[in-house]
Amino acid sequence: MGGCTMTLSREVEVGNLRCEYMNNPIGIDIVSPRFSWVLHASRRNVWQTGYQISIFNATGTLWDTGKVESDSSVNYEYDGPILLSRHRYYWMVRVWDERGDVSSWSEAAYWEMGLLSPADWEAKWIEPEQRSVIEEQPMNFYDRAKGLVPTIYENLHPCQMLRKRFSTGEGIRRARIYATAHGIYELELNGKRVGDQELAPEMTAYDRYLQYQTYDVTELLTTGVNVIGAILADGWYAGRVGLMGDNCQYGDRQALLMQMEIEYEDGSRQTVITDKQFVSSTGPLVYSDLFIGERYDARLEKQDWSLPAYDDSCWIAVHEVQHDRSSLIAAYGEPVRVIMNVKPIRLLITPKGETIVDFGQVIAGRVRMRVRGTAGTIITLEHSEVLDEQGNFLNNIIGRFKDQKDIYVLKGADDEVYEPRFTFHGFRYVKVAGYPGKIDVNDFIGIVLSSDLGLTGDFVCSDERINRLQTNIQWSQRGNMLSIPTDCPQRERAGWTGDIQVFAPTACFNMDVNAFLTRWLRNAAVEQREDGQVPIVVPYLKGYALLADLMSTDSSAGWGDACIIVPWVLYNNYGDVRVLKENYEMMVKWVDYIEKSASNPMLFIPLV
Repeated sequence: MGGCTMTLSREVEVGNLRCEYMNNPIGIDIVSPRFSWVLHASRRNVWQTGYQISIFNATGTLWDTGKVESDSSVNYEYDGPILLSRHRYYWMVRVWDERGDVSSWSEAAYWEMGLLSPADWEAKWIEPEQRSVIEEQPMNFYDRAKGLVPTIYENLHPCQMLRKRFSTGEGIRRARIYATAHGIYELELNGKRVGDQELAPEMTAYDRYLQYQTYDVTELLTTGVNVIGAILADGWYAGRVGLMGDNCQYGDRQALLMQMEIEYEDGSRQTVITDKQFVSSTGPLVYSDLFIGERYDARLEKQDWSLPAYDDSCWIAVHEVQHDRSSLIAAYGEPVRVIMNVKPIRLLITPKGETIVDFGQVIAGRVRMRVRGTAGTIITLEHSEVLDEQGNFLNNIIGRFKDQKDIYVLKGADDEVYEPRFTFHGFRYVKVAGYPGKIDVNDFIGIVLSSDLGLTGDFVCSDERINRLQTNIQWSQRGNMLSIPTDCPQRERAGWTGDIQVFAPTACFNMDVNAFLTRWLRNAAVEQREDGQVPIVVPYLKGYALLADLMSTDSSAGWGDACIIVPWVLYNNYGDVRVLKENYEMMVKWVDYIEKSASNPMLFIPLV
């Protein structure tokens, strides 16, 4: 600011610094990231009249905006030197208030770039030794309605476990893992889980692009021998999803891509990658399907399997395979996480004699169970949203994916805790069968899963009925914003476009959904047909091709309109101009398609 004299305001502070709607994100690939912040003041009627952003790294200042005359505190776009893969950048901001006084600089925040080019990937795609998933025949509406096609359990795919030993030196400064999978994956490093997100890499149009995740694993490494481990499940890639419960949506084999980059204090680097040095085995997860549920046989557990001392001599070598890397993009927005736990409110014995745990609230998630019993005892947990008129358990889902059933086989330990890993259900009631001894309702906990969207709005009034309605809306949003915006968490779990275009304004009021819906719109853009049609579900699943055949179209008015309405809602709620720019071509193509399809050309007379 040269020699200008400024009055320092002690009444205004700047906080909640966010880059691309995230606090201190790592592994992003937005080459012109945007910055937002919040003013905190000790007096009323304070507003911003200007701001200054300073960006720096370990070598000094990289870019400085100088004072910008503006009252905006959202989505200021970076316009400095080219950002580099893997690099961390720090930023601070200060503001001027309506009196012309300037605040102190905020505390420094940071963001870290991911791998920006396919050339940054040294890792090989690997596939464990496995049989391919058996692709089931498409299911027609008649069979679905009559329930004539049951679940074929023999077709379900076991989860694969992979591991690799490697050695590190002393003086590790930092370490990152970049990873993704065909299917769902979890990583372990030296016996400890990597990260806290669930169901990674989440659902995208896998045939168009695939998200990779970035993890800070600095604290999990030790000097000497280490082991990186992974567990793979079918997930959205090869498992069941959609109206008909079809499997093999994008492929029929689980695969992993992982690259660990270690930086030492002396400046040297080490890279550990997925390659043919990995070995694999099956384990206690006999199968784990997003829709059908999971079967876990605790007798097959491989104790300490991701620790260096474990004997993996009987494990089988993996195969290096070729898969496209140009479709890899960094994960955007907050991931799916465990949002909260819900305690059951009662234990029911139905008129039919069924034992049911009632959680008092429909949730999307799973159940954690504590149990003690004889090895080989089989416990079944079946999930449902409602009871029938007589108060009996009711499975009101038809089709071959209706089960929503988790099965646990005891190993005979003094105290066993089971929680499914690669599935989720929509439920309030859980029917328990095979539980040894008397059930204590306190041995069951509901685990709520959702994309980790912060609450931004609420409503409370003197009428408890209206308050309950608002609470129900929030619960519905949690249950239907799990990776993508869905229609329901128990049946199709598909990204119906018409549903989100109706709900988007309410979603923005309740929660911070800009990054979440921006990511979904990217799926919509790549799924748009050449003639401009926007599918009724995004990502588009093969089961819905049957609907397209019946209707002779992939799209419909109201549903396809989501490609215009959702970006406009985001712009109006978040002031996000980029979401309009990124989706403008999709909008135009959709309107052109509607115009060509309309029987009355007078509907599209230009206004100017």
